[in-house]
Order: sequence, then structure tokens, then C-alpha cells
Amino acid sequence: MKILNRNRQRFLPLVAGIAMLLLVQACGNSGNLNSPAGNGQAVSSAAPSATAAPENAAAAETLKAPAELRIGYIGNNKKNLPGGAEGWGFSNGIITDGLAGLGVANITFVGFNGGSDLNEALIGGRLDIGIYGDTPAISARSRGAKTKLVGQPSNSIIIYLIGKKDGVSSVAELKGKKVATQKGSVLHRYTAGILAKEGIFEPDKLLQLNASDVESALARGDIDAGSLNGGTALSVIAKGYPELDNSSNNPSLSGSLVTVASEEYLSEFPEFPKVWTELRAKALADLKTQPDAYYDFLSEINGFEPEIVKQTDPIENIAESSYTDASLQQLEDVKKFLLDEKLIEEDFDIKEWIAQSS
Repeated sequence: MKILNRNRQRFLPLVAGIAMLLLVQACGNSGNLNSPAGNGQAVSSAAPSATAAPENAAAAETLKAPAELRIGYIGNNKKNLPGGAEGWGFSNGIITDGLAGLGVANITFVGFNGGSDLNEALIGGRLDIGIYGDTPAISARSRGAKTKLVGQPSNSIIIYLIGKKDGVSSVAELKGKKVATQKGSVLHRYTAGILAKEGIFEPDKLLQLNASDVESALARGDIDAGSLNGGTALSVIAKGYPELDNSSNNPSLSGSLVTVASEEYLSEFPEFPKVWTELRAKALADLKTQPDAYYDFLSEINGFEPEIVKQTDPIENIAESSYTDASLQQLEDVKKFLLDEKLIEEDFDIKEWIAQSS
């Protein structure tokens, strides 16, 4: 892929009306919610390999995709690619060449700090596809964003509740203590859920704190516990901060990644969900044949050693299919949480949100 550094000003906020719509939305990604992502650095693929060709020439004549595809994700790395089967498929040409055979000549990736930033670009027509956490994606849809659900790349984002040093040693001991999380994110739902399980959840006392500020707040003793995910969580724990719980112990509270597409893009390329699912499946099958190479790739984009990413983003957490009954129920649970916490007001049907290929 050819690196293209674009001016961040192309991704400045939209009008003030949209800003209010996005206030409660936060980041979501299987990587780190506190990664120092830049809003707008882009990577454009050069023309795909000269050998790229559709597997079925007749199908390629029937299917014609827009020449440009703009994909947003959470994070920032020198490859400027997401993780998972999607990132792997673009890094080695499996997805790139498959799309090229259908006429996609220019693929642009844009990394964002969080889900609200990605939502803003998607709503503003500056993205066609978004790969990010379920919580901000559902928040945007509830508020009228014209998106469709294409898939759930992962339904097991591992989240950790971490205490300050010389503080509590269990979740139960957090009663009456200061607990912080990044509200509106996958971290928020897990933190509220694990406190509720212990019977000590008080919504008004759960503090808002960006994930990037959790470690410093723990170090100062400003909070008694905070939630993190990814390699950052493990690096904080390695420094002697106690792990009080993680979502592997409570799978129903784990977050998921979703892939959404704008309705406008789908109107131009109605077969996209089917094409994307098939190409992603090929990429997943390929990475499973070379797990060490995949973890090296993930290490490079996440900035943590392979042994760390094997724990935070194991291959077995990559979803085999677009959806399952259990994964869709997980989205229903997220939506219910957001409604109960009054982070969104409008309910909607998850099944009607799912994109259908024509």
C-alpha cells in the first residue's frame, strides 16, 4: 500500500448540531481505547496488484463497485490498518485484490481517536465503512445515523477492571469507592455490569474518565479503580496495579466490534455485504494457517509484543461468521444498557439494522 498523509483539517468537526448528537459516544475497538490515534491520517492503496482479477469474470461484469472505498477504524499505526481478518486481508492483498476485480481502484483507511469521531465522519459522508465498537455504533444508529450493520468481526473484547496500588483487592470492596470509566464505550457497559453483579452499582457515582487518563489517575490515587482494554491494560497490570476482574470471567459483559456501512454506499453497491463477508472469510482462513505471522502483524499495528497481543486479541476471538444468535443478543444487551442509562432515547430493531445484499 502507498502511504498518503492527508491534512487533518479534512476531518474537522461538522456543524454544532452534530456535535451534540455525538456527545455520549465513545471509542470501541479490539485494540486500545487510549491509543494516540490521529483523526484523519489516511492510507490509500495504490492500484491493486497487476494480477488482481475476479475469480468469476461473469460475476465481475454483473457486479460493479464504486471506484473509491473509504474505511474508518479506531487506532493509529504506521501501517494504518485495523487488526483482525480485515486488516490482515488488506495487508496481504486478499481483500484488496478481490475488490479490485469489482472495480475498486482506491481504498483509503482513516484512523480515529474514538467512536464519536468516526461517527462524525460517517454521518458527514466522509466514510463509507466503519469498523469499531458496538456501543458508539448503536448510539449513532439510535440517533438517526443512516448506517447498516454488515457484520461483527469480534464479539469478545476483553476488558479489565484495575485497582490502584495498595488499595482494594476485589470488586466487592469497591462499594463506596471512586470507580472511573470512559462513558458511552464498551468499557462503560462492562464496568457498570460488574459493579451491578456485586450489588454495588450507583450510576451517579460512576466517574467519567477517558481511558488514556486511567493509569495516571490510579497512580495519583484520584480513583480506586478504572477500566482498560488491550495491551495497555496488561502493561498497567504488569506495573503492579491489581487486576480486580476481567470480562473473560463475565463473557456477557464483553464488548464486540461491528462493521457498518453507510446506506448511501450500499445504494451504490448493494452486493457489498455479501462480497465483504466472502473476502473476509478468505482472509480469516489464510491467517489461521500462519498464526505467528498474524500475531507479528498485530504486534506491529498495536505496538505491543506478540505475547501480549496473543492474550488481548487471540485468533479464536475473531468471529467466523457475520452474526450468530448469541452475538445479535449481545447487541440487544448493549442497546438495552444504553437505553436504561439514558445514553440514547430512541429504540430500534437490531434485525432491521442488518444490511441485506440484493
